[in-house]
Amino acid sequence: MCRGGQRTIIPSVRFSLLRVPVLVQPLFWIGAVFLGLFAFNDLPEGLRLQAMMVWVPIMFFAVLVHEMGHALMGRRFGLDPEVHLLMLGGRTTWSTGRRLTPGPSILVSFAGPAVGLVLGGSLYFALPYLPPLEHPLLEVAAFSFIWTNLGWAIFNLVPIVGLDGGNIMAAIFEKFGGARGVRAAHVLSIFIAAAIGTFFLTTGNFFMAIMLGFMAFENYQRWQLSAHWQEGMQRRGPGPQRPSTPTPKIAARSVPLTQEPNEPADERAVEADIQKAYEALEDEDHSSVRRIAESLVPRIRTDVHRFDVAHLVAWGRLLTGDPVGAERALRQLLPLGRRPDALLEGALLLDLGRPEDALAPLSEALAGRSDDFVASRVARAATGARDLAPVLGALRNAKSCQAPRPYQIIVSELMREGQPKAAIELGEALFERFAVGTDAFNVACAQARSGQFDAAMVWLDKALGAGLPDPKVLLEDEDLREVRERPEFEALRERVASATAAS
Repeated sequence: MCRGGQRTIIPSVRFSLLRVPVLVQPLFWIGAVFLGLFAFNDLPEGLRLQAMMVWVPIMFFAVLVHEMGHALMGRRFGLDPEVHLLMLGGRTTWSTGRRLTPGPSILVSFAGPAVGLVLGGSLYFALPYLPPLEHPLLEVAAFSFIWTNLGWAIFNLVPIVGLDGGNIMAAIFEKFGGARGVRAAHVLSIFIAAAIGTFFLTTGNFFMAIMLGFMAFENYQRWQLSAHWQEGMQRRGPGPQRPSTPTPKIAARSVPLTQEPNEPADERAVEADIQKAYEALEDEDHSSVRRIAESLVPRIRTDVHRFDVAHLVAWGRLLTGDPVGAERALRQLLPLGRRPDALLEGALLLDLGRPEDALAPLSEALAGRSDDFVASRVARAATGARDLAPVLGALRNAKSCQAPRPYQIIVSELMREGQPKAAIELGEALFERFAVGTDAFNVACAQARSGQFDAAMVWLDKALGAGLPDPKVLLEDEDLREVRERPEFEALRERVASATAAS
């Protein structure tokens, strides 16, 4: 009998606010507690615990309304927003939509801090006119509300790319200087982050110093990448733009490469190398994928190629054991307003240790596929997240679910991980969808493991009725040992003997 470790995780929270999907990751709550302990370190121990109970929901509210400001403003410009609350903050992503020009981009970036300035500023200026806050928790609540709204809004407006103020600066520089302006914004961000980080270091605030140092390093990496990008643009000059290609799958590029009659030779060379990288990906030559894709980075100049190369670099890094590098490649290379392929997104989140976030995109990737690569990763995500809803949704979608094998792998993995109840639920739905005898047999085994012997008998009967390939397995499988000891099993034993004799 397989034994699975019982892992306790904080589940992700998903909901919709004003028709904007919101995901609250478990690390958000951990980060909120960490920041609260840091902020209220000087309070007496009893009061500190009460302060934390006030701080966490206020921080949740402040980060949520900040990101909703970005999301709702972005939606006005045709973007499709999703809000993620992460450790130490939040992020608004765009699942669909076009690239914004600098003007709208500035408005979207400013909308988040604007909410905090209004909310936090209103309380800050109203406090002198309100009755005295006599209870210590009221003082904590007022401090927390002002700091998380007004204080963080002001910090977010510091001109460091990565913060809202830096994104505004980059948009302004891009408007007047194009790609060179964006490079200048990264350089200026490095110096500003280093200067502020040094200040915090001298004051003993190591947390802020480290965070500013990380921002400086991120901008240095982006500056290097934009330098390669700009060199390619200058060397090749303007060229043809083609419609965005469909999302590629891991096994092959989604559309064949074509050569336009007037397409420059260097563009055809880029396309040829992209094709080589996809062929290496299909052949599971992961080191070649990474080598070819990363050599393409300074040569790409269209969003069509950039989209492909972003995926190839990310796959190359992910499949050679570097998920952090893969995530960085997508963040730096993927065109604005585009999401990665669902399989890549899910596989990356899974390897980053976030199965609860990986499950939805991986379940989406099951559509029309029957290979073990996808199924094994969905199985890992389902067992880690302990959430079958996305998998069941994909299974019950007649258009996307074409073959039972991926779901059979998931059932087996659930059994191996000691989750028989989940295996039963998925196995029953799988049998309902395809009526395969082996699936009914697996449900019976899971029922037997759970001590549901009467239910196991029912499903063994269904397995034989559906044409179980090897009926003798009923007499041999260890999971059914206690079921075979029941008097009711004798009728099944006779059916197995008859089926064996007939074969």
